[in-house]
Amino acid sequence: LGGRSRRLQQRMPIDLDSWCSYSTEKQIVVRHRWAGILYYSCCLFVLIYVVAVQIIANQGFTAFQALSGTVKGSFLPPASLSPVDSLHYCNQSAKRRGAAQPCVSWDASLTTQTYSNALLVGTRVTRRLQRRNASCGELQYGCAPWSQAPDDVVSAYVGDVESGTVLVQHSVSSQSALSLLPGGRDALDSFGPRKPATLTGADGTTVATVPCDGQRSEHDPRCGKGRGDLFTLEQLLAAAGVDLDA
Repeated sequence: LGGRSRRLQQRMPIDLDSWCSYSTEKQIVVRHRWAGILYYSCCLFVLIYVVAVQIIANQGFTAFQALSGTVKGSFLPPASLSPVDSLHYCNQSAKRRGAAQPCVSWDASLTTQTYSNALLVGTRVTRRLQRRNASCGELQYGCAPWSQAPDDVVSAYVGDVESGTVLVQHSVSSQSALSLLPGGRDALDSFGPRKPATLTGADGTTVATVPCDGQRSEHDPRCGKGRGDLFTLEQLLAAAGVDLDA
């Protein structure tokens, strides 16, 4: 047995090359002009895409976060209506032009409706009168029981609605991107007395913010106590680029 084991050790020696082996990378240089042009063109394209599109155009260096808050809007009719002659869209005006219609004065509660984060302001009202079709029997099938003549439809504009005031109240909670104040306070709150007031310029596009968080701002008439931001409907339409005459 001893002689046999010595013969097995001689037949199966220890492979030091396998025990001391390691892995490495092998670099190959490709000397081909067209392959090199294609390679560097792809690298340049990726670099331009990352810098121009992802970083500059898409502002990939900025972290965006969706805002969460509450917005409430309400419409207040003008305290006094403008003279009808100054409303060019009214038939009663001596300076009427374009597609003028009769103008009426309606209660704001009948032409406005407040929704969740939305406000509907009616600028035109239409009355449709339906008449009973006397030629139809009570149980007659296939006969329209109601009829409507062209004169039964009357449309009118709500006069001087653009002079009405839109009250916008908004609140952004401390969990949103704008809430960077310590102590869990709201970053923007027009429901409370300490809120930033937003003012628009005469052009309807320039916006300025007045801080209302100090003792000096308590006597500033622009910082109302929970009144919110006041805009005329004409200012909001101008800022949005909406023309009621279009």
